Amino acid sequence: IRRGVPATLSLGAVTTASNTTERRVARFSSTGLAFDGRVKPEIVAPGVALETAEPGANPDTSARYGTVNGTSVAAALVAGSAALLAQARPDLDAAALKGLLVGSARPLPEDRLTRQGVGLLDIGSATATEVAAVPASLAFGRADGRRRLTEQTFELRNVSGRRLPLSLAGRVMREGAAAL
Repeated sequence: IRRGVPATLSLGAVTTASNTTERRVARFSSTGLAFDGRVKPEIVAPGVALETAEPGANPDTSARYGTVNGTSVAAALVAGSAALLAQARPDLDAAALKGLLVGSARPLPEDRLTRQGVGLLDIGSATATEVAAVPASLAFGRADGRRRLTEQTFELRNVSGRRLPLSLAGRVMREGAAAL
């Protein structure tokens, strides 16, 4: 004000609101099915009110921090987690690393499969997971009534250093392009 720079000040009552969407996919997120019928996103990551370093410094020279929101922030979190996983598991290829990230995600019980994919990124679990599915997810195409039979192939890779007994089970899901 002393320097003649216009300043605006707003005063109002302090209010507090609980975050009713915590542990859920944010409303602004893109969700649903890809053109091939695959559920997108395959996994989700935090993207609301993430604390981050800001450029510059405060007047007292201390570090400046702020919060950011958005799917681009969640994507950066997944990319950083993938880099950490690749560093922790350098012997794995990209397909196996993706299989670990997707296969170890934690489901969000309050959200539909078409909003969250398999669930919330869990880098700790991904690092310790011993089996990776390649590809990480399957697409059976859209049900158009003309063709009801389709076939997909996937591989379960033992990415541990020990012998593992495996079993495979399927379940009927009632969401997506068609019940599967």
